[in-house]
Amino acid sequence: MFSNLTIKQKLLWGVFLVSLVAASLDTLLTYRSQKKDILDGIDASLKATAYGVSHVISPGFHAAIKDQGSVSPQQHLKNMNNLRQYVQQTGIRYAYTCMQFGDRIRFTSGTDDPFFEPYDTAPDSLRKSFVDGKMRYDQYTDKYGTFRSVFVPFKTGNGKTYVVGADISMSSLQDKLWKTALLSASFEVLVFLILFMGIYVTTSRAVKPLSELTGYTKLLMEQDFKWEEEVRNQIKSICEKRPGEVGKLAEALMQMEKMLRTYIANLTETTAAKERIESELSIARNIQMGFLPRVFPAFPGRTEFDLHAIIEPAKEVGGDLYDYFLIDERHLFFLIGDVSDKGVPAALFMAVAKTLFKTHAFLGNAKVSEIMGRVNQELSRANPWQMFVTAFAGILDVDTGEVIYCDGGHEPPFILRPGEEAEVLKKKGGPALCFLEDSCYECDTIQLQPGDSLVLYTDGVNEAMNKERRLFSQKGILQAVQSGYGESTPPVTIAQQLLEHVRLFAGGVPQSDDIAILAISYYGTKGKRA
Repeated sequence: MFSNLTIKQKLLWGVFLVSLVAASLDTLLTYRSQKKDILDGIDASLKATAYGVSHVISPGFHAAIKDQGSVSPQQHLKNMNNLRQYVQQTGIRYAYTCMQFGDRIRFTSGTDDPFFEPYDTAPDSLRKSFVDGKMRYDQYTDKYGTFRSVFVPFKTGNGKTYVVGADISMSSLQDKLWKTALLSASFEVLVFLILFMGIYVTTSRAVKPLSELTGYTKLLMEQDFKWEEEVRNQIKSICEKRPGEVGKLAEALMQMEKMLRTYIANLTETTAAKERIESELSIARNIQMGFLPRVFPAFPGRTEFDLHAIIEPAKEVGGDLYDYFLIDERHLFFLIGDVSDKGVPAALFMAVAKTLFKTHAFLGNAKVSEIMGRVNQELSRANPWQMFVTAFAGILDVDTGEVIYCDGGHEPPFILRPGEEAEVLKKKGGPALCFLEDSCYECDTIQLQPGDSLVLYTDGVNEAMNKERRLFSQKGILQAVQSGYGESTPPVTIAQQLLEHVRLFAGGVPQSDDIAILAISYYGTKGKRA
C-alpha cells in the first residue's frame, strides 16, 4: 500500500503517525505526572497528619502502656474525641496509633478502634515499620473501599516504639484522574490538528528540497555528525539555487554540522577531562577515608570504654580529621581536628597532620601538650598554603577515667553524665596549629566516671545552617546529645543522633562545611553495665 504513495504522501503519513504517537505518549506522561502530583500531595497530607497525631496524644501516653489495663476508658474516650476533631479538621478518614506486644499489634488510640484491640489484619508495611523504624506508605482495597495509608514510627522517652497510622479515602481520586486525562487528551488533539495542518501546507510547497535535506541530515547521523566535502558542496548548491526559506534551512544545516563537529570535539575532550578528574577525586576520597579508622566497634576486646566516629566531607574530600589508638594497654589517645579549608588541599594537609599526631604520640611518654607543640612546629615549617588546623587531643586512662587533654583552638567538647544535664567543657584554650611555630600549649584534666561520655565535633556541626540562615549552635548540640541519654546509651547512638539532628535542622540545605563527630563512652574497669 505505502509503496504506491508519493514522497509527499509518505511524509504526511509519517508525520501523522509520529504526531499521533507523540500526542498519545505526551497525554500518558501528563496523566502519570499529574497522578504522581496528586499522590505526592496526599502522601504529604498523610505525613503531616501523622506527625500531628503524635502531638494530639499526650507525650507520655504510650510510654506508660503495658497491658489492657494501662489506660482508663475515660482517657481512651478523650483521645478518641481529640482524634476525631483532628481528623475532621485535616480531611482524612482515620487516624490511630498502634504498639506491638509480642507478635501481635494492638490499637492504643484511634478515631473508631477500642483500646488494645488486636490488629490481626495489619499490612506487612506496618509490621516492617515496627522492625526497622522507617516510615512507609501503603495502598489497599477492602470492603470499605480503597485507602492510602502512612505509618510513622516514634520512640517514647523510655525506648518504646509506637506507630501512628493515618488513612485517606481514594474514591475521589479516579474522578480527578479521568478529568485530567480527558482535558489532556483534548488539548493534545487540538495541538495535533493544528500542527498537522501546518506541516501539510509546508510539505506541499517544499517537499522536494526538504526530502533532499532530510537525506543529508540522515547521512550526517550515519557519518558521526561529520559530512564529507562532496556533501557540503551539494548543500551549498541548494543554498545558492534557493535563496528563500529552503536555502536558509540548508545554510542552517551547514552551520549546524560545523558547530556539531566543534562541539563534539570539545565535548569529547571535556568529558575525558571530567571523567579523569572524577576518577582522581574518587580515588582521593577512598585514600582519605582509608587514613581514618572506620571499623566499629573499634576495640571489641575492651570493656572499659567504647567509641564511635562519623565523618562527612562537604566535597568529595575534606579537611576534618579524627583518630584514636591505644598507646599501651592502659592509655587511649584520641584526636579531632579541622583544617582551615575544604577540598584536595585540606585533605592533603589533614593527612599530614593526622600522621604527625600518631607518630609523636608513640615517641616515648610525651605529654599531650608536648605532642601538640611538636606537631605545630612541623606543620608550620612545611605550610606553603598558609593553612591552619584546630585540634583537640587527649589521653584517657581506661583504669581511672582520667582524661588529660590539650586544646588547639578547637570547638569545646560536651560531657554527658547519666541523670545530669550535658556540660560544655570549660577548656583553657590554646592557639590553632600553624598560627605561630613556637606556640606553647597547656594540659588540663577531666575526670570521667563509669557511664560518662565525651562528645567531640568540628564546626561543621554547630555552624550548620538552615533555610532561614540560622546556625545549629552549641544549644542545638546540647539538646541533641542529652535527648534520651542514659548510662547504657552507646556512643554510636550519641554520634548518629547528633548527626540526624543536624540534618533535620538543615532541612535539605546543602552542607557547607565538613562534619566530624567522635563520641567516647567510659565504663570503668568493671566494663559496660547492661
